[in-house]
Amino acid sequence: MDATIGSVSAPYVVPKTVAVPVQPSVAPAPSSSASDHQTSSNGDQRRETTPDAATGALVYRIVEVATGAVTMQTPTDARLKLRAYIDGIMASESAGASVTRSA
Repeated sequence: MDATIGSVSAPYVVPKTVAVPVQPSVAPAPSSSASDHQTSSNGDQRRETTPDAATGALVYRIVEVATGAVTMQTPTDARLKLRAYIDGIMASESAGASVTRSA
């Protein structure tokens, strides 16, 4: 074996896996009227699905019921802002606007 790479002196030990019970998801009840905002509650947290106004992308959030604080969101705010920025650039390029670069 090459001395610069080194050798493994101890055998690799595979860590034990712990089984975590999976809680079934709660599907939102169908409503008679169409809605952009879907909600489903699970204990002290609520799942929301809403469209982003700037990009039209669906935003999935887990919100604490008591405080209204967003626990988790996907896509993140940064990713939504980046998508809106890129969409704006692509729209201006397809409209014929171009950027002129000079040294």
